[in-house]
Parts: sequence; structure tokens; C-alpha cells
Amino acid sequence: MFRHPLIRAAVYRNAPHHLRITVHGGFAQVLTAAADADRRAWHLAAATTEPDESVARALEETARRQQRRGGAMAVSAAYDRAGRLSVDPERKAHRILLAARAAYDAGKPDRATRLAAEAESLTDALEILADATHIRAQAADRELLLRGTAMLDSLRLPRNSPLIPHVAAQISWAAMLMGEPERSVPAMTAQIAAARDDSVDDLHKVVAAFSGLMLADDAAAATIMDEMVTAARAIGELQWIPYALELSALAHLFDGSFNEARADVAEGISISEELGMPIEVAALGRPAHTEIENRVIVPLDLHHTRWLGDSPTIPHPHARAYQFFGPGSEVDVTEQRALEPENLSWITTTQDLNTFFRALLGGRLLPADRLAQMRQTVPVRGDLETMWPGGRYGLGLAERPLTCGGTYWSHEGGDGGYITLNGVTSDGTRSAVVSMSEALGDSPEHILTQESAAATLIDHALCP
Repeated sequence: MFRHPLIRAAVYRNAPHHLRITVHGGFAQVLTAAADADRRAWHLAAATTEPDESVARALEETARRQQRRGGAMAVSAAYDRAGRLSVDPERKAHRILLAARAAYDAGKPDRATRLAAEAESLTDALEILADATHIRAQAADRELLLRGTAMLDSLRLPRNSPLIPHVAAQISWAAMLMGEPERSVPAMTAQIAAARDDSVDDLHKVVAAFSGLMLADDAAAATIMDEMVTAARAIGELQWIPYALELSALAHLFDGSFNEARADVAEGISISEELGMPIEVAALGRPAHTEIENRVIVPLDLHHTRWLGDSPTIPHPHARAYQFFGPGSEVDVTEQRALEPENLSWITTTQDLNTFFRALLGGRLLPADRLAQMRQTVPVRGDLETMWPGGRYGLGLAERPLTCGGTYWSHEGGDGGYITLNGVTSDGTRSAVVSMSEALGDSPEHILTQESAAATLIDHALCP
């Protein structure tokens, strides 16, 4: 055992590759305690020479634990390696995108830009492309920021224009974003004072409130937004109220006035729903599972669908799950349920899934324009094209051809031995769900065989 780091590094670097893999695999076998989960995941990753979804998932869990500890670069490294070991291109793109976001949070813009660009090159999924573009703009486009600042600086406003302090503050934001906050404070302070003037429009009042939050002047931000809400109510400009209440809620939250923050969020949600505005503006005060229950579970009477929270077990009765790693290596993975309370802690039945998909495609769950957005598709590519021949992907919905003509819609998924495929016709009148409790994960060929067999069942069920 070489305890000195330099000696240890020298021995490691001079060891042949196959011996390094053997050593890492040995460490992974003995590090079985829960406290060693992160070390085990990294040793497994170092011992793996080809894509392996189980190891990628272990690293993903490591990234989530690191995120709770606040280690942004450790999060980025774990997601990055998880992406390299991903079998599915979409998962790879998603994990590398998360690595880019964590790199940006860690103050590594060059790394964030490189990873975001790579994620963009791997997928046509609109949500990933949009997030990757946003990261690149934040992390690396210093020139774009400087050009925008120069354009604002070139404005020639009248001497008595009420916009002068607001333009100056927005110019100063560039200095803050580039690590020179001391240059920003005077202009932002002047903007906050100017925002109390009635001649300033609502948009610039909102921008001034953001300046208040950035300067930790929560009281000023709350005051500006409270005055704006009062004025908007008086003249009936209700569309601005949810935006103001969002910032007011943040200001109250930051200064510890939790009851006031909760009241702001509740009112914002109510007004947004009445006006048909995007609820994201005001839904920050409720957990995601509460919104899902209120908007989906209860209206559709999905009695067998429930949120499990942090529970490590699933309620009986249920099928046991098995992961097949090769001859003689079928492992019962029923108790190895992934824990991510808001995203992976839902359980349902095939009956409730059928009800959900029929309601969604039948137009009973979303307004027509939003369902139309979900059904705007692009062709799948890479390995996914092998899995879904002729398939296309929209916003959370995949479109696949039927052998009898036409197409059907689906969103399949699985984790730790449980795999579910589903399909519903475009009008929502026919649907089918295939639930499997064994995953053939030992080779890409077996994964494809299982996928194709289940997809054939869906096709037979939906074709008349």
C-alpha cells in the first residue's frame, strides 16, 4: 500500500491498463457499505470499458448525492462519466447536459460550453437543445454579453428620460456577471430608487426588483413589487400581477417572511389560472408531486397511482424485478428502487396508464394548443433509430408507425428490472400497455430483442 500521493500516482500511471481495471473491479466488489456507494460507483466506472447503463445509473446517484453536499465540480464529473457510459443516446445527452450545468455552477464556463455543445450534437430533443443553448449563452458568450452592453451604452436618451437609471443598471449587470460587482452597485442602487417613480413602466419595475434581489436589498424589492401590484389592481392590469408576486415572494422568502411568501405564491397561482397564464410563474410554492396530483391524478381518477416520496419500498402486491446480466447472473433487483422523490417516486398500474394516455391524446388533459406542441416531432437518430425504426420524437411523446398504417404515440420507460412500453392511437380511443419485470441488460442485442418483442405486442393490440 503506497500512502504518499506522489508514489501512489506514479505506481498507478506505470501500471498496465488491464491491471488498473482489475484493481478497480476488486475495489468495487469489496466496497459494499452504503457509506462507500460513491467510491464504489467510481471504481465501477474505472473498471468499465464499454457503455453500461447500471454503472451510469450508479454515477448518476453519486452526482445527486454530491449535489446535496454542494460539490458542483464533483457533480459535473459524475454526470459526465455517466454520460460516457450511457447506452441510450438521449440519456447520454441528458446526463452530459447536467454535467454542463454543474460545470457552469462551479465557475468553469469553458467546460460548461464544451459539454453543452456536445449534448446538443447528440439529440434533437427540444428541451435539451434549449437548455444547452441557454448554458452556452450564460457560460461562454462573453462577447455576446459585451456586444449587448455596448448597444445599450450607445443609446442616446433624452436628458430627462426616466429610463436613464434603468439602462445604466442593465449595463452594470455585465460587470456583475463578469465578476466585478463593485462596479455594479452604484447604478443598481440608483435604479432601485428610480423604480418608485410612477413614470416607470412595469417591465422596468420588475427589472429593478431583480437588482434589489441581486444586491440583497430584499425590502426594496418587496416594496417595489407591492406598489406595482397595488397599482395594477387599481387599473385592472392583472397580467402583470403574477410576475410581481413571484419576485415579492422571493424577497419575502429571503428575509424569512415565510407566511407572506406563501400568500404571494397562492395569489399568483390563482390569478395565473384565471387568466390562462403559464403556471411556472407562480408554482414555485408547491412541490411538483402536489401539482401532478391536483392537475392529473385527481381529475382522471387514477386511484392506483401514488407518490411514494422517500420510501425505499413499493406497496404490495407487486411483481418482483430481475436484471439479467448474462448466463447464470439473473439478479433480483426489486428492492433497489432509485430514489429521486419528485421524479422517480411514482408508482402506477397498467390500467391507470391506459387511462392517462387515452385522456392525454383524447384532449381531456391539456388544451389543444399544448397537445399540438407535444406532437410536433423530429426524426430520432443513432441507436434510438435502431430501437424505434421510423420513429419520431416530440415533447415527451414518441410517434411510431403501425404495421396496419398510421402511427401511435408512446412514452416508454424503466428502471432496475422494470420496463414498461405503451401505445395509444392519435385520437385516444385505443391504447395498450406492456409491463415487464425482467430487463435483458447483458448486451445491446438482447436489449433490442426485448424492445422489439414488446413493441410488436403494442402494434398487434392497436391494429384492428
